[in-house]
Amino acid sequence: MLFLKKSLFLCLFLGCLITLQAVEDKDSLRHFARKVVNGNRTLIAEGHDLTDALISKRKALEVFSPSLTLSADSGNSVNRSYNSATGFDEDYKTENVDFGAEISHRTTLGRLNYGYLSGKTDYTTSKTSYFNSLYMSWRTGLLRRDDQIGLLDKKLAYTDYEINEAQADAVLLDVLISSYQNLFNLIIATENKKLKDRNLNFYATLVEEAEIKLKNGLGSELDLKQAKMRQRQAETGLFEIERSINGYERQIAAKLGDLTWDKEIVNFTFEDVLSEVPNTIDSNRLIKTAFEMRPDFRVIERQYLRQKSLLEKARLLRRPDLSALAKWGKQGRGFSENEAKEMNDKSWSVGLVYNISFGPEPSNLDFSSQKEKLLAFEARFAQKRDEVIIAVNESQERLEFYKKNLELLRASEKLASEVLDGQKLNFQLGKISLLDLTVYQQDYDNAGISLIQGEARLIQEWLTLLYETGELSRYLDVGTGKDFVRRQNTIIVAEENE
Repeated sequence: MLFLKKSLFLCLFLGCLITLQAVEDKDSLRHFARKVVNGNRTLIAEGHDLTDALISKRKALEVFSPSLTLSADSGNSVNRSYNSATGFDEDYKTENVDFGAEISHRTTLGRLNYGYLSGKTDYTTSKTSYFNSLYMSWRTGLLRRDDQIGLLDKKLAYTDYEINEAQADAVLLDVLISSYQNLFNLIIATENKKLKDRNLNFYATLVEEAEIKLKNGLGSELDLKQAKMRQRQAETGLFEIERSINGYERQIAAKLGDLTWDKEIVNFTFEDVLSEVPNTIDSNRLIKTAFEMRPDFRVIERQYLRQKSLLEKARLLRRPDLSALAKWGKQGRGFSENEAKEMNDKSWSVGLVYNISFGPEPSNLDFSSQKEKLLAFEARFAQKRDEVIIAVNESQERLEFYKKNLELLRASEKLASEVLDGQKLNFQLGKISLLDLTVYQQDYDNAGISLIQGEARLIQEWLTLLYETGELSRYLDVGTGKDFVRRQNTIIVAEENE
């Protein structure tokens, strides 16, 4: 009974270790992605570009915010005129001081202005005069529809920023997928180095055995030469793979933005990451997701919508420039401040303004230009839809192929291992030559490398499929372009809180 309890406890403990290792490996994959996002200089630069795009959006929307204009001026004028009473020319001096304030606001219904003016004028030959006025004015297009033009301008400002946001997402996905390509190249090279190390030890053992057999009269000089040649080839191959590892490490350092990066972040096994690859995938869902999330498709889609807005704006501006004006208010003038502040004089006025060009009408030319651009974007948009469908389908087909190919590689590696074990026994019994044994050893090595490459390629194709559908950053839990900008700027945080 005690033995059963201990066995059960040991199984539970080992199960927990295996589970923790699987979680750790999966987290290591995402931990590497977070390291890339936090340190990659291309993404840092893209973050600043996206912040600049946000500032540009705010500048474009600034015209719809109320503005306050304050003015103050002081003047002095002297006029010489003939005084009939004295018969001499005399100077008449006038001094004035004015102060004004005006609030202007561009709305979807037109432009509104609300202004106040206060002034004082001193004359040398009469009393001081005071003046106050308070007026409101409104101007709007009758045929061009200022309300629709205003809404289109706002829509264009938001669409321009959405384009930049999608471009930042595209850069993020490009950096992630290229970083993982370098990562898997490094992992494959590292595993290859382990095999090269084992090969070097194996060929060193063969050299010792060949020397012993030669001394005992069971071997030949040719076997010893072959063993030494294979050993030197293994040393050369090991040196070459070490150079490749150094190159891949430098490439990853460039992606991480850290030349002294910790090599432990790439320590994870393929098997647990492969468990996240789904057995069945719905093609229709993949294509639908790609249309919603793929950044380059979102860019062309927003550009197409932006061009439609520009065409609609050009269509409105093509109409005759006929505007209506209305002004109403009150004013007062007197020889005392209280008399002027009463502003007993009230007035209102309405009017029409028509503007026409006698040369080529720019609005007509702009409408024709925007129409042609829209037709071009329609063709590009349709082409992009087809490209997305083709890319997703091809990526899915490659994933299915490498899933089946991995099963064959595992069976091949297992068979090569069994064959090599049997041939090692035959070599010790003298049934086969050293040359034959090295061929079997090479077959086993190639099968091991092919298995590692197959596992890495399947994971790469899985990540590539997520890249093609635009889900890679979400899968790796690093957010979007806007998210990594938020970590280095406070402007976007303020934008979200508005």
